[in-house]
Amino acid sequence: MYDCGVPPRRRVVSERVSHLLSIVIPRTPTMSTSDLLTKLVLHEKQIVTYRTLSRQQSIHINQAKNDLAAFYHATKSSDASSIHATFIVTGLARPEPRPANGLAEDDMDLDIPSSSQPQEPEVGGWGTNRMVLCTEEALESTKAGFARVRSVHVYSLSAAPIKDSSILSTTLESVRKADASASQDHWKCET
Repeated sequence: MYDCGVPPRRRVVSERVSHLLSIVIPRTPTMSTSDLLTKLVLHEKQIVTYRTLSRQQSIHINQAKNDLAAFYHATKSSDASSIHATFIVTGLARPEPRPANGLAEDDMDLDIPSSSQPQEPEVGGWGTNRMVLCTEEALESTKAGFARVRSVHVYSLSAAPIKDSSILSTTLESVRKADASASQDHWKCET
């Protein structure tokens, strides 16, 4: 019989995740998500992604996305210059139109007599899945670049606009280090 109905393997994984969360960012259980976002984004000027918020507050990533969006809209309505969002847009990319001669870039040009009628550019393929990070200013133009938008959500919040998306990878470095550290700690305990 399992302790509390949780199989031993799941209990170990759950303990590892809890340990990992405590290493990444110390959790403040008495602080609401809104208070935490005010502290981190507006006062400490940190970048907060939905992933880091999810880990810090021990909430599902969809809840973290919703909390970021709610905080963004509430703060933006009171003081538009105090907060900036980076959005992630996913969907089906628009297929590239074929040139008027009917050949794609990678097609070979053969000596074929052209028809007397002008040809319309063809749209080839179904397109591909695409994910794009964009600023709030570029959101509408980014969405226009998709044949079909599947989702749009707030990826991160910051006190200043993010000009270089590589800065977002710095928020993941602490998560990666904590993952590696927790994994090594776990194997040391078992041996």
